[in-house]
Amino acid sequence: MTVHEIYSALCDYAPLSLALDFDNPGFLVGEENASVTSVLIALDITPQVISEAKEKGAELIVSHHPIIFGAQTKITDETYTGKNIISLVRSGVSAICMHTNLDAAQGGVNDCLAEMIGLSNIETVEDEPMLRIGEIETTSMKDFLSRVADALGADLRYCGENPVQRVGVVGGAAGDLAETAWSHGCDTFITGEVKHHQWLEAQGRNLIEGGHFATEAPVCARLKEYLSKTFPALSVEVAESNQNQTSYFAR
Repeated sequence: MTVHEIYSALCDYAPLSLALDFDNPGFLVGEENASVTSVLIALDITPQVISEAKEKGAELIVSHHPIIFGAQTKITDETYTGKNIISLVRSGVSAICMHTNLDAAQGGVNDCLAEMIGLSNIETVEDEPMLRIGEIETTSMKDFLSRVADALGADLRYCGENPVQRVGVVGGAAGDLAETAWSHGCDTFITGEVKHHQWLEAQGRNLIEGGHFATEAPVCARLKEYLSKTFPALSVEVAESNQNQTSYFAR
């Protein structure tokens, strides 16, 4: 297989046309005709993930978050991004990044999140392709929080004490979509990051913050499954170093 063949397959799964205007998904580092026998999957391309790719002989890293984001006027070892790009190029490791297109895609980040917390009758909202809405048998907020924390393996922040039955989810930093979820009849909304004013605007409705990493990381296993099925001869692994970089201190 080549980088180009794998990239084409990923674009079939998560078309670039689904990406938001600000985004930078795609084939971002490497040579498109380079041969690939082994792929490493991660949420972010960190120095640890690059080192793991080199150690395991992976010629390609597929990540969710783009290694190049925003204007880059130079690539040097003076910046975090520059160091990582230089390290990839020196090691002959290519990078493909599927970001907001993978959020919106069927079977992408938000479908994985909805399925992981056990929602049924999952639907995509026509006017907001990132948002997934599903249902559970009516339960208390306390019991639902325990269920979500166990599913994500994460600590949660929340507000609201209402019964839970219709739930909206968007992984990552999507607190601004809470109002959209509630306007579509959700009693509860889950995302990765919520800003202070968004907590205030919740006005006692059920709002849950599960962490950026925890709400998006489940898609890595789905990408592994897809690439392994599409290219049976390809070695595909989720990086062991694909870890949450945030720690928590409890008073």
